[in-house]
Amino acid sequence: MAVDQDMFDAMSEDELVHYLQAVAEHRRDNLAIGERIGDLGIAEWVAEIWHVGGLAGRTVMFAGTGASRRDAMLALVRTVASAR
Repeated sequence: MAVDQDMFDAMSEDELVHYLQAVAEHRRDNLAIGERIGDLGIAEWVAEIWHVGGLAGRTVMFAGTGASRRDAMLALVRTVASAR
């Protein structure tokens, strides 16, 4: 592995989804992964761990964005890992 890579880079997209689902379930939260149009009108992928509650009804606990689905999941998994 190169210096700038971590164990998450070696995971397939399915493995990343399963890992993030396990994290969300452990926290009693939900996982959402989808594409949206960003502020500059450019499509981007978003991966979020969220739960129902609060004043808004839906509170995002952790999020990651990227140009691809995989990039968004990697951003989210690294954010979650750094919060542990």
